[in-house]
Amino acid sequence: MKKRPDINRFALLDYNFAAFEPGALVLDVGCGKGGQLLKLLGRRCQAVGLDPNIERVRICVGLGLKVAVGEAEHLPFHEASFDGVICKGVIPYTSESVAFREIARVLKPGGIAQIVYLSSGFYLRLFLLGQGGRIKQRIYGLRTLLNTWLFALTGRILPGVWGNTIYQSRRRLRKYYAGNRLTLVCETPSKCFFGLPVFLYHTLQSEQARIKPVRAFAPEESEEALTVTAS
Repeated sequence: MKKRPDINRFALLDYNFAAFEPGALVLDVGCGKGGQLLKLLGRRCQAVGLDPNIERVRICVGLGLKVAVGEAEHLPFHEASFDGVICKGVIPYTSESVAFREIARVLKPGGIAQIVYLSSGFYLRLFLLGQGGRIKQRIYGLRTLLNTWLFALTGRILPGVWGNTIYQSRRRLRKYYAGNRLTLVCETPSKCFFGLPVFLYHTLQSEQARIKPVRAFAPEESEEALTVTAS
């Protein structure tokens, strides 16, 4: 029986996204079922999660976590609310420029963002090997590669579901960082596939000077959002 390819062998499984100082107010964009939020609480941080999936948010609420329903492009929080942001594998499914603007907006001056991206090697591997050999995974990998190349050349994406994913490149990321006054503090290397990075682990720091607000959630917070007081 042919062994199923394991994407985890390319990931940095010991990478600590929750490495923030105790007491830090940290937002997890795309928090899923709350794994990173629990790790943040374990470090005595103040943890806030955001996810577009209402079922995942309900799971987090059931664990007693502070969460809100929302997307990376529309963070329902005031400017300069957070000491830190975690964003794991979310950016490929967003409007990149808007998501980075929002992340930069909610970070305090000197705030840290821990972000991991799915890069070209991830989708090339998916196209060539699939996941469990499934043809749908190969098609998904191919359309993501084509969509990203089209976006890089023209600024446009493929129509409909064909254009819902874009991988990240170092060159394009540098432009977003510069445009939002985010400094790349560290890139932690991960394994490559055919010489191309599968994941990119970036630690960013905000350079923007802003006034610290009283509350993290914006006035137009959703009914699903829980009130958080910034420290």
